[in-house]
Parts: sequence; C-alpha cells; structure tokens
Amino acid sequence: MDMENILLNRYEIINHLGTGGFGETYLAKDLHSPTQKRVVVKSLKPIHDKNRSELIEKLFLKEASTLEELGENSKQIPTLYAYFHHQDRYYLVQEYIQGKSLNQIGIISPDKCKEILLSFLEVLKYIHSQNIIHRDIKPENIIIREKDNLPVLIDFGAVKEKMGSFTTPNGSIVSSVIVGTRGFMAPEQGLGRTVFSSDLFALGLTIIYCLTGKSPMEFPSDTLTGELQWQDYIPNLESGFREILEKATKIDIPSRYGNAEEMYQDVLTVMGEVSPLSMAMASPIIAPTQLSSPSDTLLKTQVITPRVEDDNLSDSSSSNFLMVVMFSMVVFLALMGGFFLAQPRQDNQVVVEETEGEVEEEKDSPMDMERKNTDTNPREEENTPINPITEEIPEEDIEEVESPPAEINPPEEINPNPPIEETPPPDTTPVLSEQEAKQTLQSLYSYLSAKQFESAIALYSPSMQSQFRQSFFEQFDKVTVEDLRITSQSSQSITLVGDNTYYYPDGTTQREQRNYTVTTMDGVPQITSSQFLQVTKPRE
Repeated sequence: MDMENILLNRYEIINHLGTGGFGETYLAKDLHSPTQKRVVVKSLKPIHDKNRSELIEKLFLKEASTLEELGENSKQIPTLYAYFHHQDRYYLVQEYIQGKSLNQIGIISPDKCKEILLSFLEVLKYIHSQNIIHRDIKPENIIIREKDNLPVLIDFGAVKEKMGSFTTPNGSIVSSVIVGTRGFMAPEQGLGRTVFSSDLFALGLTIIYCLTGKSPMEFPSDTLTGELQWQDYIPNLESGFREILEKATKIDIPSRYGNAEEMYQDVLTVMGEVSPLSMAMASPIIAPTQLSSPSDTLLKTQVITPRVEDDNLSDSSSSNFLMVVMFSMVVFLALMGGFFLAQPRQDNQVVVEETEGEVEEEKDSPMDMERKNTDTNPREEENTPINPITEEIPEEDIEEVESPPAEINPPEEINPNPPIEETPPPDTTPVLSEQEAKQTLQSLYSYLSAKQFESAIALYSPSMQSQFRQSFFEQFDKVTVEDLRITSQSSQSITLVGDNTYYYPDGTTQREQRNYTVTTMDGVPQITSSQFLQVTKPRE
C-alpha cells in the first residue's frame, strides 16, 4: 500500500466516494480504532495563496470546532472525529453513515415523507438555535440511516463558504463563494443573503422531490411570482400537506415559515398529532387528571360516584311515590264525591276541607323525603381539596344541572314556545395572535439581513418609521432575533422580549436584549415600540 493512501499513518483510504467543487470525499478505515471502523475523509482543495492561508486556517479551525459540537449534541448529524492540515490541504474526518440518500431511494409515499420531514425539522431547530444555516439542503445530503431509519444531515456548507473567504482592504472578511445547489437554493442565497428560512425553502423542495422524483428544474414556474408549479404532479396530495410545502417554498421571504418550529407544528397538525405545548394550550382540562398519587384517584371516585347514583335513585323514588299519591288522591276524591252527595252541605264542606288538608300533607311528603335524604347525605366534597377542573363552577350549580328537583307542573302552565333569547352580535375586532406578533419580528430581521430596508420599514408604525436608521443596519452582515417570549398581552397588542445577535463582517458578533410591542393597526400587525434593554454578550 502506497503511503499516499494513508493519512497521518492512521486513515487508510478504501475508495473514492465523490468529487465536489471544494474537494474530494473518501471512505477510509481508522487504523487506530480497535475495530478499524469506517470513516469519511473529506479533503478540501489546497490553498496556494500565501496571503489567504493564515486566514483560511483560522476560519477552518473555527468552523470545524462548530461541526464537532453539532455532532456531539445531535444524533442526526455525523460525529466529527478529527480535523487537520496536511500538505497544503485541509481534512475533515467524520462518522460514516450507512444508509441511502433520498435521491437514491426514489419516490417516497406522502405518509413517509411527513415522518421524514417531521424528524428532520427537529435537526434544523437545533442547528438554527446555534445560529448556523446549513446552506446546502438537498436529497443527496440527507441519508436515511439503516439502523434506525432516521434522516441524517451531512455536508455542511458553512465550512465551504468560509474556505472561500478573503479579506478586503479595510479588513473585512467577505466570502467569494455562493454555497448551494441550483434548483434547491433559495433566491436570496444567490445574492449572498442567506436567512434561516433559506434552509426551509430547500427542505420543502427536497420533500417535493421525494414525492415526485423530479428535480425543481423540471417543474414549470409561474411567470408572475416565479414559484414552481409542482402541484399537478401530485394531484391526490392532501391539502394540509400541500399548503405546508407551498408556504415553505415561497419566493417572498416573509411569506415563508419564519422558523423551523412553525413548520414543525403545522406538520404535527397534519399528521394528527399534538405537541406537548399545543396539548396544554388546547386542552387545559387534561392537566388536573395527572394526580400525584393513587389515593387521590380513589378519593375522587368515592366522592363522585355515590352522589350521582343517590341523585338518580332519589329522582326515581320521588317520581314513583308521587304517581302513587296522585292515584290515591283520585280514588279518594271519587269516594268522597259519593259521600258528599249523601251528606248535608255543611258536613260536606268539613269533609272537603279535611280532604284538602290531607292532600296538602300528601303533596309535601315526597319533597320532605327528598329534603331529608339531602340533609342526611352532606356533601363530602366540603372536606376534600378543590378540583381545579370545577373550581370556577360551584358544586351546588353542577348538582342542580345534573339532577333538577322533580316538579309537577299543570299542562296549561307549560309554554310550548319559550321566548328566544337574543344573542349579542359577535365581536369583530381583530385579535392579534402570538404567532402573528412573532412572525412580524422574524420578518423584520429577515428583511434587515437581506438589506431589503423598504420592506423592513413597512413593518413599523408611522411614528416608528421616522426613527429607523438604515445606516446602522448596513454595517452588519446579518441581524437575527431569537427566544421571543411574551411579557404582556391584550387582544390587539403583544409585548415581547427577544435576544438580538449582530454579525459583523470581520466574523465577530454582539448579543443584546430588546423589548418590542406589536399592535394591530387597521387589521395589520405593526411594530409600535422597540427598546434596548441590555448587552448580554459583548462584541468578540
């Protein structure tokens, strides 16, 4: 074996996997591993410019360390075993993923595509939380691993972009390389203005490829919007899934998903699943059922079940008793009628008065019996903890609804057409949702990063537009906002706190915290306040 085929006397090249614009990829064997495990060795093209070599080495080491951290914290990103500089070349040694890429698998069913998409969005959520954009999502770069069928993301474009950087005369670091694959690459990426939704754009087209087996270049496009017309190639695709893919692949950045979490939640909904967060928001009644101990469940059963049975028994007994009493009264009155005709009028009056008195006593007896049953069965819940489910509704009201007292109303008193209560007209005032408020702020920073300042200014209220300083944002390569959280909320206004990161051309960043207020004005969410709070990470 020639020494050329062994790197650092450790990595033995087995075969050549592929060639790209930035170098070669090989399958190798780690001779220092007890099992001589298979690894992937990526050799980046040599750098012959001495003026750039020091800068490139610094950037390479920084990006390689980032890849190492990503692989350690996500099982769907290959582990980075080593990175080094050898004979004018830079090398990465990564975990070898056994499986097939999405372009090797071919057409995939919609249900399986949804599973892949949902799992892959978990990866993107993590990557984007680290302020990293992949830049080259496509079918070839997603491998379905054999051992667990999970999608694994390979070949990060961030390293490629850094390797094509150079220093301008004023000291700024600029990339001369546009990373991405034609067809899957978002339009803004071609201008060097990549945003988080650029990855979602490429992911949407990747899933469309899996559904149709066709590259984006094979689809016709709308002559007005430029958007691909792929829908006719999957006519039976369910509308919810189609709308997700349409939104992800919008040409206009603010029309897309602002982040991976939003897309993830929509996919969950289409799949008929509910995330823990949305479950808690949509079904608060579930929370109290998670009792702390079996004894709580037993106590609840003992309180509720007998009471319901007693109420039903009481209703049944009272109803039967009343029927017997009424029948007895009819028979008794009939007998008294005959006696009434045979006696003097005065005697009859006495008999009638006595009979009426007996009837009144008979009428009271079932109600007295029900009252006695109620009094001798005091509410056990008075000595038990208040159930959060019914805390807003008193037990007395619930019991009256479940078992109304038996009453006998004369037929003539029943109103067959009860008056219809007028319902107040619905409130048509637009309600500002949390998603709309966050989407507005995400769109703002997408515009600012893309240097689309007119679109960014339009998101501010008129009073805020006069305070906008374009020159301030022109000094940054990118500005992002993360971890938006609500501090106060009304029907038309939401105040949030978020963390901003400012990316300078020289590679340094600064992080600060700001306070925002988004208000619905004429039915449109607008930013009515933006205040600096504190610097959380100085420029470095």
